Amino acid sequence: MFESLTAEVLLSLAATGASGLAICGTLMALRATKRTHDDLDVDSVVHSAPYSRLHNVVQPNGGL
Repeated sequence: MFESLTAEVLLSLAATGASGLAICGTLMALRATKRTHDDLDVDSVVHSAPYSRLHNVVQPNGGL
């Protein structure tokens, strides 16, 4: 079956197959490490915010 194929054809097919496997493996690895977005509770985020760092940015008495 492989007698009609030359060595160059066999090597190029092997290199193409190895490259395809490398690309598929890379995509699978990147997909496995994809970040998931967790639902945030707004009340807990506001409660735990570092408001002490905003003293230079926000007016304390709501003045504009």
